[in-house]
Formats: sequence, C-alpha cells, structure tokens
Amino acid sequence: MSTQGPIPGRQNFPADVAGAALASMKRGQIDKAIAGFRKIVDVDPHCFEAHYNLGVALAAEGLAGKAEESLRVALGIRQDSAVAYRSLGRVLAMQHRREETVAAFRRAVELKPDYVYAHCDLGVALMEAGRLEEAVAAFEMAIGLKPDFAPARTQHAMTLLLRGDFQRGWPEYEWRWGAEGFTTPRREFTQPMWDGREFGGRTLLLHAEQGYGDTIQFVRYAPMAAERGANVMLEVPAKLTRILRGFPGVAEIVPAGSALPPFDLHCPLMSLPGVFKTTLATVPASAQYLNAEENLVESWARRLGKTAGGPRVGIAWAGQRSYVGDYNRSMKLAALAPLAGVAGARFFSLQKGDAAEEARKPPPGMDLIDLGAELADFADTAAVIKLMDVIVSVDTAVAHLAGALGKPVWVMLPFLPDWRWLLQRADSPWYPSMRLFRQKRVGDWSGAVEDVARSLGSWRAMGVG
Repeated sequence: MSTQGPIPGRQNFPADVAGAALASMKRGQIDKAIAGFRKIVDVDPHCFEAHYNLGVALAAEGLAGKAEESLRVALGIRQDSAVAYRSLGRVLAMQHRREETVAAFRRAVELKPDYVYAHCDLGVALMEAGRLEEAVAAFEMAIGLKPDFAPARTQHAMTLLLRGDFQRGWPEYEWRWGAEGFTTPRREFTQPMWDGREFGGRTLLLHAEQGYGDTIQFVRYAPMAAERGANVMLEVPAKLTRILRGFPGVAEIVPAGSALPPFDLHCPLMSLPGVFKTTLATVPASAQYLNAEENLVESWARRLGKTAGGPRVGIAWAGQRSYVGDYNRSMKLAALAPLAGVAGARFFSLQKGDAAEEARKPPPGMDLIDLGAELADFADTAAVIKLMDVIVSVDTAVAHLAGALGKPVWVMLPFLPDWRWLLQRADSPWYPSMRLFRQKRVGDWSGAVEDVARSLGSWRAMGVG
C-alpha cells in the first residue's frame, strides 16, 4: 500500500512526553514511542492524537489487533478524521479483512475527497477483494489528483495487466520504480534506456530486476533484442548465470554485483514487453527456451535412481518470505497432504529457504525425498526438473524454470494472483506446458490442491512414470 500519511498535531499532548514519543517514532524506536503514547493516554484518555499515534506505532510493530483497538478509540473521539480511517484500513488490511478494509478506506475518501493516499489504498483493497473495475476507478481518481503518484500508477498498471490490457498496462508499469516496497532500485546509468530502435552493432545491457522467476520469465526477450542488431550483455543474479550460459542472442553474462564492461544502451528485463509492444496475441511463448546441462542431468539421474510405479513429482510450496505478497502465494507443506493419496507417486522437494525445513516432516503417507539442500543453483534445479514427470508448485521461481524448460508444470495460484497469470484461465500464454490451479475462495488452498491430486491420480491411471 501507499505511504503512511502525516501524524496529526500534538495539541492536548503533555508536551515533553509527546515530543519524545514522536521523536522516537521518527527514529524508528517504536517500543519507546508506544510507551510514550500510552503514558499520554493514561493522563488524558480523551486525547485523539495520543490514541491515533499509539495505533500507528502498534501497527508499525506488527500488532494489528491492538492497533485497531487504539484507532477505533481515536475515531470514537473524532469521527470525522480521514487520516484515522485510512490508518484503520491499513491495520484491517494487515488482518486480511478485505471488505472491512474497503469500507474504512471508502470512508476516508468520503471525508476527504482529495486524499490521494487513501484513494490509492482503496484501489489496492478493492483489487485484493477481486473488484477490479472499482479498483481501476480508485487508482484513476488518485492519478487524477496527483498524476506523478508512482504507487497509484504502479497499482493501476498491475490491475490493467491482470485483466490482459497489455496495451495500457506496459507504459503504466514504468512507474514501478517509485512504488512503495518495490525491491529493485532504479539503475542510474549515463547511457540511455533502449526504446526498441535498431542498433547497428552497439552493446545493449539487459539487467535483471525483482526476483529469480521474473528474470527467468523475461530473459526470453534477449534473442529478440539481438535480432535488432544488438550485442546483448546480460546482468543477472549469480545463481542464474550457469543456467543462462549460452542463452541464444546473449554475447556476455555478468553476475550481478560485478563490474560492468562498457555498453551503449540499457534496459531492465521487465521493461522489454513494453519495448516490444507485447499483446496477449504476440507473447513470445516458445515451448522450451532453457536447457539443462546434460552432464548434470546424468549425474542427478544416478543420484535419484529408478522409481517404480511413477509418477515422479517435484514440489515447491513457498516463495521467498521477503516478497511483500508472499503470504498470498505460499502455503505450508501440510496443505499438500491430499497428494499423498495418489498411489505410487513419489515426491521430490525442490524447496529452498526457510520453508525447506518442513520437508523433514512430510504429510502422513507422502513418499518425499528432500533435495533442497543439494541444489546449489538453478542449473541443479533444472537438471532435477528434467527428470520429473510433473512439477507442482506455487507461484515461485521453480514454476517459471519448469515452464521455461518445457516440462509439465502445475501452478497453484491464490484467488487473486499476480498480474502475469491473468484471470480465470487454466493455461498461461507465457508457458505452453503450464496448467493453472486456482483457489476457489480467498485464502483457501484446499480446492486447488484437491484438483491437483485428482489430476495426478489420472496420470497414475494412465501409467505415467
């Protein structure tokens, strides 16, 4: 969501305590701020500012329930406070109470129609509630009030892209660099950004942004840039350099963080769909555009041995926790328990990160081999994927890698997915070998997992594996 609005003034505060508490908030000393605001509430229980700022501080500490209590007390004192309603909406959003969140933000903009931040937050809440037409209207209201407001422009872009409106979505997506929580800093180069023109042999730096999966998905555009006469240099995270070695159209790969050789133009990978004016009909969707190293495949084949009965199923159930929307896309391994009922299926964990610990205690009856600790980089993961019959994953880099390798991959998506998966489709225009299994209700993975289990059972009946 967008940036927190200004803290109301300190009138009615005991001045010394109020000043110290507000100063602690600015320094990020939230515990001291909370203690200070609580002292003020004890002295003056009818002080709006104290209750409001206590709520903001508690929210900053992740204590959404207690923050809500303080903000509701504040609103009981001052019922016409748009900023308090906006802050209430934010703590309700932290608790995933979507309709109440919408109502709080809507009340904020009713009280203050020119409240840009609240219009943007309302749009996000409507989007998360699946009310996309209303979300677009809210973002457009915010943009009308402040045309250079990057959070609203970025959220507007993602809503358009989710709906498949690529023509309007890609230009808007160029505002992402100024959005709150955007994980990749804008690269400040003296060289200009490429706009799609012919090159005449000059060197183009394509640089990765956001996550591993984003890089895997959009590196497909590198050969298209080379076809326009570019000498393509590709900068990617070190864990992707081996799997991308020899990628068509790429003259040189540079690990992120290393010194860059000279270049003439640059372009972020996720700006390339806009440069090429990609539509749903023109997505460059090769059946396979990555390859696993043959010697690695052979090595892993010896390691895994033969599996009788089949099918072999590679699984990944969680993304990186650092991603702001991870709560929406990831699940616990226990949620995959219905897959254990597929007779003869053998499962191989491709999970990395903190969630990999869950593989030590798989669901009852699941024959699970944990490979996570043995996967040094994506080249290893690619080799293992080639040996699987199917990959079952949430929206994470493993899903993108399997799709890029042309392996059957079944992706379980939240009710409101990331924009690239579009709406209601069971397939993906980006990956021909991919099937999409969607939540039927917000936050409920059971229906999607049961659909995957039935599909695996059908494979077993057909003798796959």
